[in-house]
Formats: sequence, structure tokens, C-alpha cells
Amino acid sequence: MKKWVFTAIAALLIFSIQSCNNEEDTYSLGKIWISMGIVETENDFGYSYMIRCDNGDTLLPSNTAVPGYHPTDSSRVVVNYTLLDDIEGSQQLYYASINNINSVLFKDLIERTNENTDSLGTDPIVIEDIWRVDNMLNIDFRILGSLLAKSA
Repeated sequence: MKKWVFTAIAALLIFSIQSCNNEEDTYSLGKIWISMGIVETENDFGYSYMIRCDNGDTLLPSNTAVPGYHPTDSSRVVVNYTLLDDIEGSQQLYYASINNINSVLFKDLIERTNENTDSLGTDPIVIEDIWRVDNMLNIDFRILGSLLAKSA
């Protein structure tokens, strides 16, 4: 009988302790996010740069695994990061550990004319996703060559 009572108390204790753990209120070094954003080198926080993500979050890099990265103001990037903590009183401002950061090709629109038709090419593409952020049109696409490679 004592074994049964001890087991019941232990099970109850385990479940009550586990229910107090609210993972949404904590940050884990095992969780990573990947976002597109814009680098801003001028800021009020004293950081050499911060990243304003497309989803509205702003990342202040407290730690980086990319020591050779030299930020350029207004450059478009894909950033792999881990949230460390939010800044008190802010809804979308976070301290982050930058795991990787890559520049994204950023071009102005080109109007197709008879003079530039040959140089622009006619390779077919498949648009995976398309969205607008501020004054930028973002297009995630694949060219036919990558479609053939996946089907082979």
C-alpha cells in the first residue's frame, strides 16, 4: 500500500511541476529562426548593426557565429538566429545570437525593351512565393533547371 501511495504522489508531483513550465515564455538556445530582413547600421542602441526582419521583429546581435561579417547599411539579408531575450517594454525587439547571415541579391526593376531583350533571357521560372515589404517586392523562385534536377 505504501508503494502505491508513494507512486501516486510522485506521479502527481511530476505532472504538477511539468504544467508550470510554459515554454512560450522562455527562450531556448536549441530554437532557431530564419528570416529575411534589412541591416541598419545606424541605431539608438549602440550596436554596430541591427536587423529589421520582414515580420516586424528587430534583432540586436548580442552574439555572432559570423565573426567576419561586415554590415552594410540597407543591405538585404537572410539571417539564421536564436532569440536570447526580449527587450523589456518592447513587443518585437529582441537580443539575438546570429548563427549565420547571407546577403541577398537586391536589384532595381528593369523595363524590358528591344535593346535589352537578348541580355535578359527567357528561362522559364516557377514562383514559389511572392510578398512585399516596404518598397521591396520579394520573389522566391526556381528556374527550370532546378525542377529537372528534383524530378530526376
